[in-house]
Amino acid sequence: MRLIGGPREPLEPYFVQFNAATPKLRNMTMRQRVGLVEASALKELRSLIKEKQEQLQKYFKEKDTASKGLLFSYH
Repeated sequence: MRLIGGPREPLEPYFVQFNAATPKLRNMTMRQRVGLVEASALKELRSLIKEKQEQLQKYFKEKDTASKGLLFSYH
């Protein structure tokens, strides 16, 4: 399962399915298949960070008023 959404819209679950007929996937363990999905998610995350890099840097500079390079998250 992956979560799809944006900053102004709620995250929605998206279920990933594998086709067992594919020889490559047929020989993979469940752990390997999960690793494949996780690698895909990390690749997508990297591209989103790169795409929004200027906005993120601007936001961090606004929040890091002491210029320490640290941000704290309080829940």
